[in-house]
Amino acid sequence: MLDSAIVTGKPATPTPSGVYAVWSKQRNATLVGEDYRTPVDYWMPIDDTGVGLHDAPWQPTFGGTWYQKHGSHGCVNQPPAFMPKLFAAMSVGTPVIVF
Repeated sequence: MLDSAIVTGKPATPTPSGVYAVWSKQRNATLVGEDYRTPVDYWMPIDDTGVGLHDAPWQPTFGGTWYQKHGSHGCVNQPPAFMPKLFAAMSVGTPVIVF
């Protein structure tokens, strides 16, 4: 079993709750939004709006209330040291429950 603190979407751009599945696994991807273009080492999208699981080396801390002011645009940010383990453990089609 794997367990890690994370950073989710800010209140203005919350991570959508629901039951999803990993539909792709990519290494060395670039996440693109209206106001950002960010390279990540690991990327696993879970829905068709651009939300997914990825490493976030720019986050100095994970968990707690940090997301309220420093959260994502909806993605689930993972600690860089944890993401390789999660990436290796997940397959395309693995269910992801967000609540």
